Amino acid sequence: MPLISAIGHEIDFSILDFVADRRAPTPSAAAELAVPDRAELLRALSQLEQGCQSAMQRRLDAASGRLMMAEQQLSYDMTRRKLTGGQAELAAVQKELEAAAQSCIQKRQAQLRHTAALADSLSPYRVLGRGYAMVYDSKGRLCSADVLATGDKLTLRGAAHTAECTVTSVEELNESTQSFEDGMARLETILSQMQSEETTLSESVKLYAEAASLMEYCHAALEKASLQMEEIDASRSEKAGPETEE
Repeated sequence: MPLISAIGHEIDFSILDFVADRRAPTPSAAAELAVPDRAELLRALSQLEQGCQSAMQRRLDAASGRLMMAEQQLSYDMTRRKLTGGQAELAAVQKELEAAAQSCIQKRQAQLRHTAALADSLSPYRVLGRGYAMVYDSKGRLCSADVLATGDKLTLRGAAHTAECTVTSVEELNESTQSFEDGMARLETILSQMQSEETTLSESVKLYAEAASLMEYCHAALEKASLQMEEIDASRSEKAGPETEE
């Protein structure tokens, strides 16, 4: 963890100044070194956003150009020749379609039998036999852990037994680990992929949708960080007020 020396308004150097990673003349200057510039982060985010939009527009323009060229290359004679193909070719295609349809029906029937067997294996009562339990509230309604509260009376039903329980505590699981830096890094990767000629149009659309979601998250993260900084500054001002009056 980096260390910043900020003794404050001292002319001479202290030992801390030589062992710290950075030296600041005052605690306020140390805070400025420790906290990134919000305007700079917004500028970088805006550049990434504009880059993604420009890359997506170039992709769309290129696809539109290729489509127009393909339309121009198709002539009436070419279409006419394909429509007036021989009856033998049509008959062969018809036989292939019939064979393919029959094969598809057989595959679907096999899939249906497999799905039915799988659904039977996933029956709630079969699941209970593997050690799971269904939760009922005090009114006998099936419920999930998300709606429970401390003190609720519950009935747990297993494969062969039931148990009466009381909720002693409810804890929320927080699995969110994404940070602002992760979002910015992913945006840079998306921009690089969208600018690559190897990326297809459909992939570009998916990447652009992901980028839009990430940009919204990054904006929200910056706004949240700004509000936290304002709260910290306000708290410091309130603490410093009585000391100043004394």
